[in-house]
Amino acid sequence: MEPLDIKEYICELLQGHDVPFHIENEWVVPYGELPAIRSTWFQKETSGVFEVEVLLDGGRIINECFSGVGVSKEGILNGLENFCANSFHVLLSSFWNKHDPNQVEIENWSLHGIHYKAYIGNLGTRATEGVEVSVPKALFESLEKAIKNEVLASEISWFRVFFGSVSGEFTFEALKENEVWEKGISMLRELPWGKPEGYYSVRQFIVLRKV
Repeated sequence: MEPLDIKEYICELLQGHDVPFHIENEWVVPYGELPAIRSTWFQKETSGVFEVEVLLDGGRIINECFSGVGVSKEGILNGLENFCANSFHVLLSSFWNKHDPNQVEIENWSLHGIHYKAYIGNLGTRATEGVEVSVPKALFESLEKAIKNEVLASEISWFRVFFGSVSGEFTFEALKENEVWEKGISMLRELPWGKPEGYYSVRQFIVLRKV
């Protein structure tokens, strides 16, 4: 099935948070300047992928993808819910002047003597009914330490980590600016994750902006 342009859902989210915007081709442009944002739905048999791209100055793109369970609008709305629970509020806070302290924590971080504002999203969790989500107590501390050991070359950087468990079969994912982040994966592997029957996942998204 052909990818579906679903910018109208992004427009509704921005309208709901009083962010002015206009549309240029497939891009939604808040405040009339970059960063801009667009979204696309990729339908599979019984689920799909809700993809969000944020275009930064210089042509770099933040790429975030979210699973959506269901077909057509049902799947899109499920993917949209996943996006809102994980990354949307971080983007609002870091780029579009709409900060919700219940959704995003802002901290001052120093990486090798360079100062950054860190926009830290809430943990996004999903689980099958009756499954308790297991989050290691050391997760954020370990993630913060791993990020602070990185050397960042840009004014804006972003990190995303994901852990999934299907009855004790683990999936580890970590990205640094859309690229596989091996140190982040190693960090996740070292943590004591629970192994309940069924499915659960944990995801976190962080944007850093140089001060």
